[in-house]
Amino acid sequence: MASGLDFERKPFSTSGPIVTSRYTEFQPPSERPTLTVPGDSLTATMLTTITLDGFRSFRHYAVEGLGRVNLFLGGNNCGKTSLLEAIEFLVSKGEPSVLLRASDNRGEQSPISEPATPARLWTTNVTHLFHGHDFDPESGKQIEIVGTHGYGPITVRVRPLTQDERRVGDEYPLEPRAYDLPLGLEIGGSSLHPDPVFAIGRDGVLRSRRRLGTEPPMERKRPAPIRFFAPRSLSASDIRRMWDIVQMEGRESEFLDIVRVVEPDLESLHFLVRDLSVSPQTGAASPATGILSRLRDHDRRVPLGVLGDGTHQLLALSLSLIEAADGFLLADGLDNNLHWTVMRDLWTALVEASRRSSVQIFATTQSLDGLRGLAALYRKDPELASEVTVFKMDRRLPQAVRLSADNVDAAVTHGIEIR
Repeated sequence: MASGLDFERKPFSTSGPIVTSRYTEFQPPSERPTLTVPGDSLTATMLTTITLDGFRSFRHYAVEGLGRVNLFLGGNNCGKTSLLEAIEFLVSKGEPSVLLRASDNRGEQSPISEPATPARLWTTNVTHLFHGHDFDPESGKQIEIVGTHGYGPITVRVRPLTQDERRVGDEYPLEPRAYDLPLGLEIGGSSLHPDPVFAIGRDGVLRSRRRLGTEPPMERKRPAPIRFFAPRSLSASDIRRMWDIVQMEGRESEFLDIVRVVEPDLESLHFLVRDLSVSPQTGAASPATGILSRLRDHDRRVPLGVLGDGTHQLLALSLSLIEAADGFLLADGLDNNLHWTVMRDLWTALVEASRRSSVQIFATTQSLDGLRGLAALYRKDPELASEVTVFKMDRRLPQAVRLSADNVDAAVTHGIEIR
């Protein structure tokens, strides 16, 4: 994961929104936190409860009874992605780049004009992180996220800058006094010491990603590995880098077993040395380019893209699972590009991978396909399926509703809408 210093060195974009890759730096097994797994129970660092106050669409919201593998159901705009963002921010121990990257990925930027030039700069607007799209630096309004097992509380608030902080801000490339920056975004309870503060305008627009303060930040404790997975979230270079790790750890068969959920005939994958990740026709990057697959009873190797989006989805998902060992995997839109008939086998693979690698999984869906596959797993292997906890989300309620196996089976059997 990027350190505080790495985060501070990120430059402004002068041509458009800041775009960053949504993954954390890989930690070799020797550097990862050591976890004890008592049988098939939750590890000592897995979340069982999370509470949000004042975060995005949630005035107050709680999720209780989290398990090893968790599925959140709900319609559009019910807060599923916001919940995953909150979990990622919490388990990262308040890493600033996680919070601001989530805003950037949503397109929550605003333009500012530099007084000396007509050029327009775009940067993050933190207003939308707060419930009601509003903050009040005088009232003490803040975001608070709390979890079990020592996670949190992590707080986010806007407050007036001190004179010392404003003097440090005078050294910015974009002169703070020219923009009238009396306010700071402060993240409390983070892994960095002292708590990071970033200068913002009265409109909530972040003018620099450089952290205020005269002391260099120190990391209190390295967070567990975290992967935030979304369809097409990995580039070809990401996949090749992660595949190298799989080979070094000798986990090829474990990885391929998950991909075979959608392509049973897959025997092996091969990565081209030459970088073909940019199309010469369009100039666009293609995550599947430069990766060849070998199928059973086929002499010729074919590009991964020929096998369809579902294969690429599980390729990226399986790599993310391995990289999240002893940590957390967050999968937004888990069953996108996947037919419901493969979902039972996918749930089986996810639970087994979670047990094997001590990964706590949080996934979202707004489709019944994932639920159908889970109901099939309940009937085939109730003990394995019991590791998957299902929650219905509705931001009008103060708490997520936990669904039993009978609820899920009845909904699928009788066509009851529970999303």
